[in-house]
Amino acid sequence: MKNPLYRLIIAVSLPLIARTGFAQTTILTDNFTVDQSVYQQPNYEIGSRQTGSQSPSPYTMFNSGDNIQIGNPTDVGQPGGSSNPNYLLMLNGGVYNNLAYNDSVLGGNNPLSISFNLYSGNPGSGWISCQFGPLGSNPYGQGTAAGPNQTYFGFLVQGDMSGMQVFNGSATAVNDAGVSGVVTSTAWDVIFSGAGGVGSPFDGTTEVSLYNGANLLYQANLSTPLDSSGDVLGFQSDNLVGGIANLDIVATPEPATMALVGLGGLSLLLLRRK
Repeated sequence: MKNPLYRLIIAVSLPLIARTGFAQTTILTDNFTVDQSVYQQPNYEIGSRQTGSQSPSPYTMFNSGDNIQIGNPTDVGQPGGSSNPNYLLMLNGGVYNNLAYNDSVLGGNNPLSISFNLYSGNPGSGWISCQFGPLGSNPYGQGTAAGPNQTYFGFLVQGDMSGMQVFNGSATAVNDAGVSGVVTSTAWDVIFSGAGGVGSPFDGTTEVSLYNGANLLYQANLSTPLDSSGDVLGFQSDNLVGGIANLDIVATPEPATMALVGLGGLSLLLLRRK
C-alpha cells in the first residue's frame, strides 16, 4: 500500500469501529396488528404485537369512551380501508405508552429515536398530535391552539396535512399551520439526544430533531430538558379520526459516530482492493 492516505484512514477509523460497533437496541416496537378486525382496546393481544427489550408495554387511555381502539371492520380512513384495519385509531381522545424513559431503558449513553406513521382518517379542521412529557402529568394536547399542556416537546399535524405546529415546552416553536407542502410524508421520526446530537438526552441538555420523511423540520434544545425520573410518549386526535402505525423506538448510536463507522468500512474496502 503506497498511498499514505489509506494508512491514515485506517489508523483513525479502525479504533472507532472497535469502540462503537453497529449496535442499535430495539426498545419497543408495536405494529398494532391483531387477529380480529373488530373493535378492541389498545392493549388487546399486546404480547403478540410488540417486540423489544421493554415489551410488552401497555397503554393508558385519555378521554377514552369508545373512541380509541385497535382494529375496525369498516373504512374509517385507515390506509387500505376496511381490508387493512390494524391501526391504533383515535377520535377526540388519546393514549400514552406507560414506559418511562431513562438511561437504563436506553442501555447507556445513547440518543432515543421514536419513529411512527401518522395519518388523518377524515381530513378537516381537526388535528392529530404526538407529545413527550413527564410521567404523572398530562402529556396531551388540549384541543386548542395553545397546544400540548405540561409537555417537554410536542407537535400537531392538521387533518388535511396542510401544515403543522411544534411546541418546545409551553412555547410555540414553529407555526406552519395551513402552509401547504410542509408535511409531505406519513412517516415521522423524533430523536432526543444530548447537546449537539451526542449522547444521552437525560444529561442536563436535551436536543430534539423532528423529521417528516427525510426532511428535518425542527432542531433545537428543549427549554426544559428531559427528566430521567421518567418521561412518556403520548398521541391524541381532536375532531377527526387519527391513526398511528408502525411504532419503532430504538436507542441508537450518535449520527456523527455512525458516519465515522461508515468511513471505517470504506477504509477496509479500500484496503481489500489494494
